[in-house]
Amino acid sequence: METQKIIHSFQHNAHDLKALFEKTNKLATFCRKLEEQATQNTDKYPRDKYVGDGFEYFVELLFNILPYNRQLGGIYNYQPTQENDNGVDGIGKNWDGKDCVVQVKYRSNKQTMLTGNEDHLGNLVKEATIKYRIQPHDPRKQTSKYFVVTTADSLHYYTKDEYFLGHVECIGYKQLKKLVDNNIGFWETCRVMLTSS
Repeated sequence: METQKIIHSFQHNAHDLKALFEKTNKLATFCRKLEEQATQNTDKYPRDKYVGDGFEYFVELLFNILPYNRQLGGIYNYQPTQENDNGVDGIGKNWDGKDCVVQVKYRSNKQTMLTGNEDHLGNLVKEATIKYRIQPHDPRKQTSKYFVVTTADSLHYYTKDEYFLGHVECIGYKQLKKLVDNNIGFWETCRVMLTSS
């Protein structure tokens, strides 16, 4: 299977992209290195933006290397959207072959639960429906069209069931760990893609 070209600007702006992935075979290691690099030059690249962009870059690699994966909503043809940060960080196709949107949220605290207001998650649905014209799915029949990928634990139950009425699927830290921790083929492919981009 041929991978797409990685386009996220982090690959050109990272302090040391090679070091970020060198001898990295676990998500926790990637996050630790990302946070360490984020403190290096905060005047040029603010810490929160650095970890956010770095995780968005990781998510692009993830969907590129592991497309069609049911645990990732089957997302494929994923492309980051970087021109404005209004809620949607990437677009692609889901398990059902329908257009879908992704919001990426990096959190240092892996146990935290994301909430609609505090984490500005409502912007995802607003931009999905207004800008991209992607309407919610039927939760009884279809795969979600709205996804949050995060290093937090998950969505708070109220946010998931009441705020979003079951229309937003969260792919949290534990799910990501199961997919990538010690998945040598995944990390080796990441390293190959770094050198080819």
